[in-house]
Amino acid sequence: MEKQGKYNQTLFALILIVLMIIISCDKNDNEIKGITRTDANGNILSVDEDDWVMRSSASSENEPSISPPYPNPVTGPLQFKFGLADTMRVTFHIRNSKKVVRTLLESELRQSGFHTILWDLKGGDGEVVPDGLYRCIITFLYGDTTFNTYGDIQIDVM
Repeated sequence: MEKQGKYNQTLFALILIVLMIIISCDKNDNEIKGITRTDANGNILSVDEDDWVMRSSASSENEPSISPPYPNPVTGPLQFKFGLADTMRVTFHIRNSKKVVRTLLESELRQSGFHTILWDLKGGDGEVVPDGLYRCIITFLYGDTTFNTYGDIQIDVM
């Protein structure tokens, strides 16, 4: 009987810990919910506060810069611009609410300077992706320091 009581206490504690971990998880980073609106010239019309904020694993004076893509909402090719103070590896994924639909860069070495990436709105299968909200996730690796940013785009092709 005493063994059963300890087992129940341990099981209860384990369930409680798992529930606390689930509750404490920040689900907002995975939720595609709003966009930073831009015009065809890259002018920002309205801002979604969590879009295009650079996050890093350590402070560094070599933090990359990024501009919101334009135009957004988009009906044709979408343009991304970023700047690097030094050579970095860059990974760039576009995902819908369920999965990555296109990888534009995969750990590609980019030199310092300004870079432009054009996305033709096609998924990995070569077909134009359906209308809707998508998240662009960009990771910059500089030595042991990782910089991450993301932002949401709205596709209105159809």
